Amino acid sequence: MKRGNFRLQTLLAVVVIFFTVFNTAASVNPSGTLSINSPQKVVQTLVEKIRSIKRPEDDNSNLSPKDIKYNNKLYGEISSLIDIMGISRYALDDDWNRVGASGQKKFQNLFRQLLEKVAYPNTAKFFKDLELEIRNVKVIKSKAMVYTSVYHEEEGRVDIDFKLQKNDHSWVIVDVYLDGVSLVRNLRTQCQKIIREHSFAELLKRMEKKLSEEDKADISEITAR
Repeated sequence: MKRGNFRLQTLLAVVVIFFTVFNTAASVNPSGTLSINSPQKVVQTLVEKIRSIKRPEDDNSNLSPKDIKYNNKLYGEISSLIDIMGISRYALDDDWNRVGASGQKKFQNLFRQLLEKVAYPNTAKFFKDLELEIRNVKVIKSKAMVYTSVYHEEEGRVDIDFKLQKNDHSWVIVDVYLDGVSLVRNLRTQCQKIIREHSFAELLKRMEKKLSEEDKADISEITAR
């Protein structure tokens, strides 16, 4: 891996983590009672879920039908925990109303498919050999920060910090910082860049192209000029 690529790939992986944990902080146990997880547990559980995705042993092998079925079920579970509409609306910003109901639905569907066909598998592969260390957890009333790091033999330590907010009975992640850079702001900036320099139709076109290439695609190309 070339020096510098590690941080880019880490950013892409964190994008997926942020999407996935957006609404996973609370769960319901068999008795129907809401189970409240700590901010630290939210992050730990999410990383474990991503790592449980099955991957082929090498580039020349394929998953078994059983593994494919397992992954599809897992992808569905992960996607059901994502606020697809909320994230999509934030990404499109003022263009959300302009594109109308049809454009909104198209964007949300493509976004969901990209996560399941490209982002989830690639992120599972990325985190396979990296250990996530929780350095510190700070909780002040309804707000919390979970400070984590991953280590790479060439790049050294990369800090990934999660900002959480407690809403009603659950903790939700509201932002992620990669080496101090806000992921939420970065996501919207990238989407808006394509719309402003090209068009909303071009953004959809690039998303559709990535889907046609499935998991052979590099999701970073979605935001390339």
